[in-house]
Amino acid sequence: RNVMRGFPVSSLAKEKRINVHHYLSQVEQAFQEGLQLRSTLFQLLKIAFDEEVSSDSIETFRKHIHKVNHSTSVFTAFAYTGQSTYTPPQMTHKSKENLSLRQFAK
Repeated sequence: RNVMRGFPVSSLAKEKRINVHHYLSQVEQAFQEGLQLRSTLFQLLKIAFDEEVSSDSIETFRKHIHKVNHSTSVFTAFAYTGQSTYTPPQMTHKSKENLSLRQFAK
């Protein structure tokens, strides 16, 4: 039986690894690892990974969640960003220290 739940990834507040055997002792399947995700919207997700899922895949999943949660720009924080391209402006000047407004304007 699969249960589908979700919340906006940007509302993710806390992530914790959990021992799945304690929570799912009545299930006959063997789960190796689990995550508990808590959001600021008062949602709690407990995710259990099957023994066929490698530890590298779980770590990649965690890193991808954090990458989406802490986006590098405001343009990647909204839906449908794959349809538009945004290149951040590049600041080009020789020295970054001790710039005045007049030097910065050049």
